[in-house]
Amino acid sequence: MKSKNLFEKFVNNISKTLAKRGFKYLELNTVIPLDYINKKTSDNFRNSMFTFTNKNVEFALRSDLSVMSLLRYVESGSKKKEKWWYQGEIFRRNENSENPVYKQLGFEMLGSNNEKKDDQEILNSAINIVKKLNLKSVELVIGNTNIFRKFLY
Repeated sequence: MKSKNLFEKFVNNISKTLAKRGFKYLELNTVIPLDYINKKTSDNFRNSMFTFTNKNVEFALRSDLSVMSLLRYVESGSKKKEKWWYQGEIFRRNENSENPVYKQLGFEMLGSNNEKKDDQEILNSAINIVKKLNLKSVELVIGNTNIFRKFLY
């Protein structure tokens, strides 16, 4: 219970910081049709997913919120810059852990016209959040959606 309250406090602080910086909260689907994933990802990624079939259609539980946000961006047809943040549970098979449910929180800037400026904003936002949370130990993972360029287009 204590860790749940602590996580909610973190999410609340992060939400306020990102809202001030113009990021909109994005609610992401928990289930995704598997054909999206099969066409665009590696076997390694697909093998970590929990899948099921319903009425001859294969689905998967989301295994990564970054991928889900990219799918949302593609589906929206937007060509403008979007600043989104999200949080929630992801579901992954992992040989090192018995628990297949993880919490993930992240934020993205998609459709950038000035990557260096926007990358700097992402870094500054992340640093600001870490400072505000006053944590003793932090793991901050920074990625770049350019690795998903083929997936996006």
